Amino acid sequence: MSTTRKGALLPAEDSVQKGIIDFAKQALKQSAFDAVLIPSRVPAGDSFAYFLIRDEAFLEAATMLPPIMPVQGARVISSITRRGKGRKRIAAIVRPCEARGTIELAKLGQADLENITIITMDCPGVMPMSSYFEDGKKGDEAFERASQDWQDEPMRPVCRICDKFSATGAEDLHIGTLGTKSGSILFIPNSSKGEDILNRLGISREEDVSGWEAKVNKLTEERKRE
Repeated sequence: MSTTRKGALLPAEDSVQKGIIDFAKQALKQSAFDAVLIPSRVPAGDSFAYFLIRDEAFLEAATMLPPIMPVQGARVISSITRRGKGRKRIAAIVRPCEARGTIELAKLGQADLENITIITMDCPGVMPMSSYFEDGKKGDEAFERASQDWQDEPMRPVCRICDKFSATGAEDLHIGTLGTKSGSILFIPNSSKGEDILNRLGISREEDVSGWEAKVNKLTEERKRE
């Protein structure tokens, strides 16, 4: 990673979740995109699914990093673009592994990304679905604790050794949380689409990302050893 890259540091005083939701709301309000594809808890409250949201009020129920992955986000993007790009500009907020899967499907002609902006964030992993469904409430609590400290337990074995948990170039805009200042999140554009969103919102990129890069590199090496 280059230490000359710059990002935009935005507030997330209440939580990372709220900081990202506030960003998505503002982007919808200012027409940076027309809709957001994002995971949310299903109405029954016992699982999660991807929802395509146009009304910013519905973003309150969104969960960027749900504790489980019932469906791979790449499959969702493929399903809504397989007949062509469509007329709506969609921001798809997915995990890094889902972003990479989306790119591979696009190479195979199974997804059209012309009007899709892929947004990812540093991902601590997901729990095995069998463990989560034993007790959803306890699963939510265990995932929350593990996510805050990036603990291996109770994440899936494959997530514990994943060394592609952060920006990999498959995304247009990445949200960094590792090694960032307390109460803030780092937005790092990786394409003209990502830059365009920040420009539309009048967000300048003046923050040195070296602290985030150092943390990502350290954890990457640890995962590679595993």
